[in-house]
Amino acid sequence: YIFLLYLDSEGGIIEMKNITPYNSASLGYSIAQNTEGNLFIAGYYTPPFMSPIRDKLYLTKLSPSGQKLWEYANLSYPNNCAFRAVLPAEDGGCYAAGHIGNYASVSGSFVLTKLNANGIENWIKIYDFENGGGNAVGLINTPDNCLMLCGRSGMYRAHLMKVKLNGDTLWNKQYFQNEDRSGFLKVASMPDTTYVAIGSIKSNDDPDMDLL
Repeated sequence: YIFLLYLDSEGGIIEMKNITPYNSASLGYSIAQNTEGNLFIAGYYTPPFMSPIRDKLYLTKLSPSGQKLWEYANLSYPNNCAFRAVLPAEDGGCYAAGHIGNYASVSGSFVLTKLNANGIENWIKIYDFENGGGNAVGLINTPDNCLMLCGRSGMYRAHLMKVKLNGDTLWNKQYFQNEDRSGFLKVASMPDTTYVAIGSIKSNDDPDMDLL
């Protein structure tokens, strides 16, 4: 279930709110706040009425006090899906990135959506890569007013992707193809218009994952 925890300046608990969608199994992966103080929560929820059971894309916008302003759920895709990152948009809405497909398989794709201030979908885009396995887990604005997604694709290969604010692809690249597996978890913009990403990597001759 999804809970929102309010803390004071010393880390003490002020209040805990249950914001579970539709009283069903769910998970919140990402939280972001806009300039008005409203909160966006991204993750998935599992509709109890569907068979077979599948995780579905879920977003909600909350007031600063935790009151739900709207909820967004997308049941269009047959396999497991989730939003892993959310980013406020200038119009009061948000962008959210994640994956479409089975999380544990190589059949997934990046997904990116834009919702307006009222939770109405402006657009949603699916990005398929060679060998599948797409899973976006990080999302940022870039200094040139674009979006950058990070995650993995193919047989667990670190992946970065830059798109316009309408979702059109500028470039996407897969990294460390000669290693056993890798993935990016977060990406950040540097002042000189370059980027830095963090994640993990496992070499072919190393039994453990290492910090990337």
